[in-house]
Amino acid sequence: MPTECEIQFDQQNAVYSSGQQINGRVTLTTTKAKSIRAIHIQVNGSGKVKWDVRKSRRVNGKTEHYNVRYSSSDTYLASRTYVSGQHSGPSFELQPGTHQFTYAVVLPHGVPTSFVGRYGEIKYEVVVTIDRSMRFDNVFKKPFTVIRTMNLNMVPNLAIPIERETESSFCCCCCASGPIIMKLTLPFAGFASGQKIPYNLIVDNEAGSNVENVEVKFMQRIVFLSRSPERAQKTDEFTLHKDSLGSVLKYAKKEFNKEIQLGSLPPSNDDPGEIIQISYYVKAKMRKGFFHKDECVKIPVLIGTVPLIHSARNPDNIISMQPTAPLLSDDSMGGDKPPPYYTMVPPSYEEATANGTTFIDNEDDSIHKGEPHIPKYPVFYNYQQQSGPSTSPATVPPLNIGWNPN
Repeated sequence: MPTECEIQFDQQNAVYSSGQQINGRVTLTTTKAKSIRAIHIQVNGSGKVKWDVRKSRRVNGKTEHYNVRYSSSDTYLASRTYVSGQHSGPSFELQPGTHQFTYAVVLPHGVPTSFVGRYGEIKYEVVVTIDRSMRFDNVFKKPFTVIRTMNLNMVPNLAIPIERETESSFCCCCCASGPIIMKLTLPFAGFASGQKIPYNLIVDNEAGSNVENVEVKFMQRIVFLSRSPERAQKTDEFTLHKDSLGSVLKYAKKEFNKEIQLGSLPPSNDDPGEIIQISYYVKAKMRKGFFHKDECVKIPVLIGTVPLIHSARNPDNIISMQPTAPLLSDDSMGGDKPPPYYTMVPPSYEEATANGTTFIDNEDDSIHKGEPHIPKYPVFYNYQQQSGPSTSPATVPPLNIGWNPN
C-alpha cells in the first residue's frame, strides 16, 4: 500500500482570516520502510494569472501564427518547516507505521482572499513532502481558504442611501418626445454575502412611446492583470441576479421595490496593485426598442465580510470581531465541535458558484495533484435588512473604469 497522508486544520471548515494563525496536524501512514532524506511541511500562498493571445507575423513572405503568453504571479506566503531530517543531510529509514507532526504559521496581514476564475487564481495550500534520494518525492497537498477581512462599518459613508438617475428621450422625427427619467436608489452601498439588497426604481415615461422592458441586475466584475510581456488585462462580467420588471407605457410612471438575494461571494477587492480585482454593482436598464439606444444607471456595491450595523433589524447580532483560531489540541482536532467564536454570531461558510471556466495551471506539478481548489466564503443568512437611514441620498460619482455600460 502506498504512503497515505492526512492533513488536518485546527478549524473544521479550513477558513482563516488574514493575520490569523493556522495550526494543524499531519499524519503519515506507511506499510514498509522508506529510504528518505527529510520530511518537510510547506504553507504556501500565491496568485497566478495567465492567458494566451493568438498573433501573426510575416516571415520570409509567409504569414506565421504564434501564441503570446500574458501572465503575472505573486507570492503571499512561503513557509517551510523540516519535521524530520534535512534536505542536505544523509538518508535514513522511515520505519513503517503511523507518524504524526504538527505545524503552525501566521498568515500575513492584508493577504488577498482565495479565489479561482477563468484566467487566474489566488490559492493557499499545505504541502507535505517526503524527500527521497534517487526517487520521485512523495508530495501531498490540501488547500484552505483565506479571507481578507473587510468590516463595512469601518468604511465611511456606506450606511448613507445612494441613488443614480438618468434622463433620456425618444429622438423621433415624426413625433414630439418628452423626457424619460429613471432613478435607482439603494439604502446602503455595502453588504455582506447572504444579505438582501433592497432597491427602489422609478421610471417616469413622459414620452409618446412605450419603454419595452425595464430590468435590474446585480453584476460581478473580475479584472485579471498581466505584467509580462507587457501590462494588459482580461475582464469577466457575470450576472448574479436579474429582475425583469416589464414595460412602462407612454405617459406612465412606475415604481418598483424589490430585493436582491446575495449568495456566497468573495469580498470586493479593487486594489490596483492586485493581479486579480473583484468588484460589484447594481445596474438598472431600460430598453426603448430596436431603433433607440438603451439607457442604464449603475451603483457600485462593496461586498464585505462584516455587515453594516445599520443593515440588521437586531443590533444585538452585530459581529464585532472576526474568528480567532483556537489553540491546537487533541480534542479540537478529533471532535466535530466548531472553533469557538466567543460572543460573535458566526457566519456559515459556503462554496461560491464557479463562474466561467475554472483556471487550470499547466505549470503545476502534473504528478502530485491535491484536492480541487474551491474557496469558501462567509455567508450571513441570519442577517435581515431594515430600511435605510433617513439621511438624504448621496449621488454616486460617474463610474470611470472604461467599459461598456450596456
